[in-house]
Formats: sequence, structure tokens, C-alpha cells
Amino acid sequence: HPTQKPLKVMENIVAKASEPNMLVLDPFLGSGTAMVACKNLKRSCIGVEINSKYIEIIKKRLNWGSSLSNKIEWEFRVEKNV
Repeated sequence: HPTQKPLKVMENIVAKASEPNMLVLDPFLGSGTAMVACKNLKRSCIGVEINSKYIEIIKKRLNWGSSLSNKIEWEFRVEKNV
């Protein structure tokens, strides 16, 4: 992703702006750094990304479907432009 943020920077932002078990919204998910930071810091995260090609990157970064707890809900939905 052309503007991927360093994970440590994003973890610092998430840690200061929220508390464990809170819900974080990232309306510009990109490659998923905020979502990774939330996972590491025990926050829930809702992410929105307009470019569907980044969804596969996000899934790989999060090991989607293999290493997550059963308590985490995931929905990847691609909306077609009407």
C-alpha cells in the first residue's frame, strides 16, 4: 500500500485513543495496519476499504481464518458500484 503506516506508530495511536475491549473504526483501512494494531492491543475493529484489492492483503496480514479466536467476527464484503 502506498501510504502504509508503521505498526508501532499505529499501536501508539490506538493505545492512546482507546482502551482494551473498545471498538475502533478505521474508515480507510488500506493494508490493515490499524486492524493489526487493534488485534495486538485487544481492541475490536471495524474497517472500511473502497479498493477491494487490499482485502486479500488484509486477510494475509491477519492470518484470517486460521489464528483468530472464536470470539472475533469477520465479514469481508465487496460492494459493487451501482
